[in-house]
Parts: sequence; structure tokens; C-alpha cells
Amino acid sequence: MDMTRKKSTFQDRCDDQAKGIVSKIDPETEKYFEELAKRLRIETTKSDDLNVEPSLETPAISCNAHDGIVKIFGNSTIADVDDFYAPLLEWFANYAKNPAERTIIEICFENANGETLGFFYIRFFDILRKMRNANCVMDVIWYYDKTTRGYCSLLLAKAQDDDDPGCDVQFRSNFCYEKLFGFPIVFRKIKTDEKVADVPDLLIEATAKTPSIHCHKTDNEIEITIKGVSIPENSILFYRPLFEWLRVYEDAEIAVVANIYFQYYDDATDRYLMQLFERFDEMHANGANTLVNWFADEDDDEIFDNGMDFKNFFKFTFNVEYANINETNNDFFNSDEFDALIASTKAFWDECDYMGNPGAKEEDI
Repeated sequence: MDMTRKKSTFQDRCDDQAKGIVSKIDPETEKYFEELAKRLRIETTKSDDLNVEPSLETPAISCNAHDGIVKIFGNSTIADVDDFYAPLLEWFANYAKNPAERTIIEICFENANGETLGFFYIRFFDILRKMRNANCVMDVIWYYDKTTRGYCSLLLAKAQDDDDPGCDVQFRSNFCYEKLFGFPIVFRKIKTDEKVADVPDLLIEATAKTPSIHCHKTDNEIEITIKGVSIPENSILFYRPLFEWLRVYEDAEIAVVANIYFQYYDDATDRYLMQLFERFDEMHANGANTLVNWFADEDDDEIFDNGMDFKNFFKFTFNVEYANINETNNDFFNSDEFDALIASTKAFWDECDYMGNPGAKEEDI
């Protein structure tokens, strides 16, 4: 028997099969391909790639079966989302049968409608859960910026309602929510190279019911000082300027220092403090050095304990100390310079409508 000829014929058949010339594979050739696929980690039945060009209403979609990389970037404001995303679902249905060793899915919507978010949460995420249950190794990254952060919050709120109506999971950048969604998903903030335009210091005088607030920026640091009593009649309107001022610097590579001196504050204020610290936490996760100094009066254990609760909840540096609140009074707040700055910047904030209006809603913050 001519073994050389047999070997040559076998190799020819393998080559022909690889080129698509031979449609039927004999058992010997099929076994060869199976062993070759294992060595090269290539699946012979892997689905074809999917590439969709973007438009004004639809995103670019790139699905690479060999590398296990899926990217969905752009706008998604089309009304018939089921029709547009049908090829994506079909591709995943085939891909799930023979996934890559690791699958990476990246999603970034510049603008998306409710139909899109509903589609991804109900239909697309269901496919990912099934793949995860089948032990598929994956990483899902959903990118956002300060204008699209709400998309992440909506998905997170929906997942909490489905998982446990009493659950209260805080939104955090770069935190893996695998237990909540059923597959590993991370919401990651996009860093921009845009130059941050400086805005005037924010200065709010103290009253019998509201604290003084001073927000100041230097070349490489923003400093926020809050001091006094906080029982405002409308917490939304009172704290809105603070959140709007901070929003300007959320994407900047800048250090954050906050000094907080409370003699007393109500439950509504506690809620806005949590939101403020969550903003700090996101900035910290994105590389900003963040420091909070929380001061309690020497005989006020309740304020001190509240500070410790916040300290234990967040990862950035959070100092809690006893102090004589009256002695720590910053002379700046009682100076002519302070009064002049208030007068010079009031018009700026009024024109920008950052001081709020009677129709302001909580989500505006």
C-alpha cells in the first residue's frame, strides 16, 4: 500500500474541505478537523461575523465570532427596534452554540429611546443570562457620560424591581453587577479630553434653616465647604446649585476636597448628602483624588455617628472628627470679600437657571 499517496490524498482532502471545495466530510477527515480545532482553539461551526453601518437613528454593530468581541456604538432612536436588532439576536443565537473562550461586549449609546432600553433589558440581556448559565465567560461593559448616565440608572432600577422590590443597590461606576443582572456587567464612565470651562465660585449664605455653601476651584483642586443647619423648606431647590456646580467638573482630572460641618440636618438633607457622596465616589473611581472631612460638634454623637456611617459606605478617603463648630468658623464667610463675591456671581447663576424654579423636579438634580 502506498502510504505516501494516502497521506497526500488525506492532506489534499483537508485542504479542499478548508477551501469549501468538498462538501461532505468523511469520518477520518472530520476527526482531523476536530483535533485541529482543539489545538488552534478554532471552532469549525462558528457563526459568521456581523457588521452593520451606523446611521443617524441606528448604531454601528460589529460582532467578531473568532475573537468573541461585540461592539454596539452610536445612536438608537429608531421606532422599530425589534426589526433593526433582529440580525443581532440571530447572530447571538448561533454564536452561543460555539462561543469564543471569552466574550467581550461593549455598548455605548450617544442617544437612545425607551424602546431601545426596553429591548436590551428584556431580550438582549436574556440571551446573555442564558449564555452565562451555560458557563460562557463574558465581560459586558456599558459606557456612559454625564448626559447618558440616566440610561444606566434606569437599567439598574429595573433590575432591582425584578430581583427584589425591597432591594436598594446604589449606582457605582466600574462596579460589577453580576448578581443583580445574572451576568457580569460594568457601567464605565467615558473620560473626555474637553477643556473644562471655569465657572464662578458658588456662594450661598447661611440662614436659620439652611447652611452656608462655598464651592471654589483652584488650578488642580475643587473645594466644597458646607456649614450650619440644614432643614430647608425645599431641599431640591436649595441643593440644586451645588449639584449643578459640581457637574461642570465631573469629567475633569481634578482633586476633590469637601469640608462638612453640620450642627443639625433633616432626613431630606441626608438623602442629598448620599447623592453628593455618590458623585464623589464616581469621580474617585475615575481617578480623582477625593477627600471628605466630616466634623461633628464635641458633644454631638449623632452627627459623628452619621459621618461614620457614610465613611463605612464609600471607598474614598473620609475623615470623621469631633470639633468645636463655632471655633472652626471660616472667617471668609464673615468677610467683605464673601459679600462681594455673592453679589458678583448671583446674576450668573440666575441667568443659567441654576438657582432652580418653582417647577423644578427631583430628577433635575
